[in-house]
Amino acid sequence: MGTPTTRLAQAPVGSLLLEITGWGPHDVACLLPPQLSGRMTGKIVEYLDLPGAREISCVSQTGNIGNGLPFVQLDRLMLDEGERAVAICVESSKWLKGGLAVQGVA
Repeated sequence: MGTPTTRLAQAPVGSLLLEITGWGPHDVACLLPPQLSGRMTGKIVEYLDLPGAREISCVSQTGNIGNGLPFVQLDRLMLDEGERAVAICVESSKWLKGGLAVQGVA
């Protein structure tokens, strides 16, 4: 399966977010993964392998509510000062993907 860095390199959005921020896989406290389905989300989280990152998922409770899912995830995200999170979103029917990186402040 390779190292966490290798796996992230194969996930372009995650790799780009880490490259832009200068963060490493161990710097990420929370992961807001794509919310395609409960089963698929679990596979994506396992594949990304961000050691110690807390998963913020909601699709099992909300169902796939499309573009609203990242906002529900952000609503559930609680970061302490200095903690970092990455969110990865995909729109599988149009092959669109995006992401964001956030850091807790005092």
